Amino acid sequence: MKLVLIILVCLISPSAFSQDVVIKKNGNGDPCLEIKGSDRNTFIGDSVGIQNTGSYNIAVGFQALRDISTGNRNSVLGSNALRAATSGSRNVAIGDSTLYSSNASNNTIVGSGAGVQNTGSWTTIIGVDAGKINNGAGNVFVGSSAGRQNQNGTTNTFVGDNAGSTSNGSSNTFIGSLAGKNGVG
Repeated sequence: MKLVLIILVCLISPSAFSQDVVIKKNGNGDPCLEIKGSDRNTFIGDSVGIQNTGSYNIAVGFQALRDISTGNRNSVLGSNALRAATSGSRNVAIGDSTLYSSNASNNTIVGSGAGVQNTGSWTTIIGVDAGKINNGAGNVFVGSSAGRQNQNGTTNTFVGDNAGSTSNGSSNTFIGSLAGKNGVG
């Protein structure tokens, strides 16, 4: 019902919006919603991208990319994903609160609560709460809570449930559940 109402408002009063919204059909006859903005941004959801001055950003979900001002080419899906970030570019964030307050760039983060306080760039994090507090760059964390509190470590690879979850060392490889959980090496 809300979607129908929003579409009707867009069609009735298009001058009230800074983006053009067009509904058309593709080659299969499927309906397509086309959103055209001057900076090539697409935002869908309540309070999404409201501070944005960047370009080529895509955000879907409640308050996703809400405070971003100078970031470009971010792709975000999930409530509060990249919500408090004010800068940062070329990030992919999928999941609730993913990269919540990160101003880092060139990251791929997937999983609810993953990379919430990530400050490291060039990082790949996959898993619920993985890399939640990550300050190191060039890390790869795969698994629930993998690298969860990696305060300073860089260029680590942690694979497995809780692998390296409280490690602070650099250039480590931990594979398996709980591997290197408290590692400092």
